[in-house]
Amino acid sequence: KAVKMDPKCSSAWNGVAYVLATAPDDKIRNGTDAVRGAQRACELTGWSNWILVTTLAGAWAECGDFDKAIEYAERALELAPDSEKAERRERVEQYRRGQPYRHTRSSHLYEAGASTRIEHESFNVERRPLK
Repeated sequence: KAVKMDPKCSSAWNGVAYVLATAPDDKIRNGTDAVRGAQRACELTGWSNWILVTTLAGAWAECGDFDKAIEYAERALELAPDSEKAERRERVEQYRRGQPYRHTRSSHLYEAGASTRIEHESFNVERRPLK
């Protein structure tokens, strides 16, 4: 709903993309839509926000494209503040091992799990080939 209300809101695009890329429940995950949403979030911010680039890396990992996941995880590492660099390095190594990231902690993003499955269908993203 947030994406529909404000299609220029990078955090809305990122929030949906993050859930679609990292949900522990495979019924919720959708890597292709996660990549599209995360790319849109990154575009809206000029590719300058490490958090959004991290989400894109996770989305590519969910798609099974670990080369792209590593590429964007390394970009996020470069952009991240010093306090986040250790965790970003761990994520790069995880993708090098061919393991996607799964959000495992309790989060408000997953409390509406059923609506996330439904609402992402209206994820108004231009359907273009993934790059």
